[in-house]
Amino acid sequence: MKQVRWPGLKDGDFKLSEVLEQLSRVYNLEFDINEKAFAADGVMDVNSQIVASADKPLPPVNGSVSTVLKKILARVPAGSTATFMIRRESIEITTGAASIAEKVVRIYPVADLVYPPPSAFNAQQGLQQ
Repeated sequence: MKQVRWPGLKDGDFKLSEVLEQLSRVYNLEFDINEKAFAADGVMDVNSQIVASADKPLPPVNGSVSTVLKKILARVPAGSTATFMIRRESIEITTGAASIAEKVVRIYPVADLVYPPPSAFNAQQGLQQ
């Protein structure tokens, strides 16, 4: 994972939308906020939530972009915590409850994982023997 040096936020009030816009510009990322999930958690306008201020600055981070996002999202008031999920086109900012509800369990027959399917061998070679 790519390591970054994020300078943090200390002077003034910073809304979530402003901080995500800064990350988007600096690290060439695309964010999508799941506003329905936050509304279900009781946060009506998640974009305007203050995540850093002069009283509660966000310190600099030398680490991954994931670490930076976790530090920022820890400041968003949500009943089930704010989190993110990597999508094909963007990084989705959502709630913990919404991310858990989306998890899917896939069950595979063990034989399909261990043995190759019959079409995996050369049929012509099998007939020549």
